[in-house]
Amino acid sequence: MDRNCVLDSTSNPVLLNQHVISYLGKSMTLSADQSMQVSKNITASAIILEMNDCLQRYYFRPYGLSNSLLTGAFFYRSYWRIEEYFENPTVLFILAFLRKYLTRGGITLYRQKEIAGEFFSTIELQFLCHCPLKQRSTESLRPAFSSIKHSSQLTRS
Repeated sequence: MDRNCVLDSTSNPVLLNQHVISYLGKSMTLSADQSMQVSKNITASAIILEMNDCLQRYYFRPYGLSNSLLTGAFFYRSYWRIEEYFENPTVLFILAFLRKYLTRGGITLYRQKEIAGEFFSTIELQFLCHCPLKQRSTESLRPAFSSIKHSSQLTRS
């Protein structure tokens, strides 16, 4: 395997990319320390979010006492490839991010059962909007999950 490639917690190969997109679409080049954090984030993610409507995955991991990292990967040929990097994302950023993808078709969430566990369980979230955008009321802004599916074991392909 390439030295710029690591396996994520679900045994998928992920290519590490030095040139990524950060907040507000700004391009940046990762330093050696940032690349190491991305590698750790991929191999030991607390949560993996997979977008159901497109080939995208986001890896989230807290580190240290008050830091966290959210990295985005896109499926490219036969690998996932890191394209986005968000260091210490705010709660509002994560909520806007989740809302964007939930309204477009749902998210599959992989989370660790235990902190030291190797196996992941999955949860599928689907979001329904009760009324058209033009007629939105404050009542319709609350998320309504049409289905939440939970699987205690992840089958690896």
